[in-house]
Amino acid sequence: MNGQSGAWDYYIRDHQSNVRMILTEETHLAVNTCTMESTDGRPTAEDPVFGQTGATNEVESTRAITPSGWSSVNTTASVSMLGNLAGHTIGPNTLQKVMAGDKVTASAMYYFQSGITNSNPNILPNVLNSLAGALQEGPRQAPSYTATVRPSPASSAATPPL
Repeated sequence: MNGQSGAWDYYIRDHQSNVRMILTEETHLAVNTCTMESTDGRPTAEDPVFGQTGATNEVESTRAITPSGWSSVNTTASVSMLGNLAGHTIGPNTLQKVMAGDKVTASAMYYFQSGITNSNPNILPNVLNSLAGALQEGPRQAPSYTATVRPSPASSAATPPL
């Protein structure tokens, strides 16, 4: 097949031959990083992926200058400032498509300043509201996300219904 490999797609159909689910062996590789930087075009790449659209975008609304106590660990100019005193309890976030067999690695660096006490009894509603808003918008994809489409070993017309 000219050095190309195929991926099988399995179509699950209902009694009226409508496709209800597609199972695939297709693979993707995606890397998403939220640097919080405001230079080199990073906001246009990060804002749509890691925040809701509009004025309440979590990347833009929580961006702050890196605290001086953290400069030995974090060499970036900006960070996401969260907490009751910062006025934001939900930071950059994203929904990702995950399929069976996928491997997901996530990491977060954080800085905690002790000596400040405050509590937020509204943290659970804030998290649930943010999740509900993200689910309504659907999954986000980075503008630089690429997918490799490989030809199926058999044409879709020759695929018998299951």
